[in-house]
Amino acid sequence: MPVERFAPCELPLGIEEHGRRLEYLAHLIDHVTDAVYVFNSERKIIYANNAAAVQSGYSRAELMTMCIAAIDPGFPAERRRELWEEARAGKRHFFETEHTRKDGSTFTVEISHGITCFDGVAYTSTLVRDISGRKLAQRRREELLFAMENSIDAIYLYHRDGSFRYVSESACRML
Repeated sequence: MPVERFAPCELPLGIEEHGRRLEYLAHLIDHVTDAVYVFNSERKIIYANNAAAVQSGYSRAELMTMCIAAIDPGFPAERRRELWEEARAGKRHFFETEHTRKDGSTFTVEISHGITCFDGVAYTSTLVRDISGRKLAQRRREELLFAMENSIDAIYLYHRDGSFRYVSESACRML
């Protein structure tokens, strides 16, 4: 028997059910692995989930007293204004930047953000993914590839089936 699926607006909900849904959504957002921020038009943080606190080293209460420039001080203010205006026109943005933790250390993040309006007020909703591990792995891979390509020794990498996966320039010259 197929499962019936209903869009949220199709279900008749009383006040209690709406309240439960809001609780569930708040719980869901508070427990996703990526940081979630909501900013007002002055770039002040008005919401930060648990992951935002873990990533930044600030408590959620501390974050909600700050502006975005405090955690992303290297991002040009003029570009921030341009992104806001573009987002107000409906454009979503995806980009990388550096965030600064409470202890002063920095880490690379991938940002996805756009503007939503609620009761006539515009808010920026932002998802922040820490990609510093991915960037480190990519850098190490590039360093290893550079070393292999510039080695005077012949280097062969094989797939499990015995086919070549990589053959260095030095190996090709020796053939």
